[in-house]
Amino acid sequence: MKQSIKLDGLGLATFDDAIRAAGEVCKHFDRVFEAGQLEHWAAQHSPNENPVLDVANRVFIAIEDLGATELRVPIDHLLDPYNIGSSAESNGYRHTEDNAVEYTELKRNDKGDLR
Repeated sequence: MKQSIKLDGLGLATFDDAIRAAGEVCKHFDRVFEAGQLEHWAAQHSPNENPVLDVANRVFIAIEDLGATELRVPIDHLLDPYNIGSSAESNGYRHTEDNAVEYTELKRNDKGDLR
């Protein structure tokens, strides 16, 4: 099970340039690391051919793949409001700090200050 988000720059040059730059960084790392150490990354495209940043992470990791220092963390209530995910542990999976996603929101107060 994964959670993901897709960001579409809607054709804005700044976003397109950032996606191209990310691709160049990945090409550089591909040359630096040994074969098989990194997953290949390439920008996705929307139906109207705009570059799209597609980011995902696993909600659980198989217990046999856990490192010695990885600790279990509770699943955020927004992700699992009915506690269905807690049954994954009895099926050999665990939700760890690496699987957790933090949700933040930028707001302005009455004075216009960002919080």
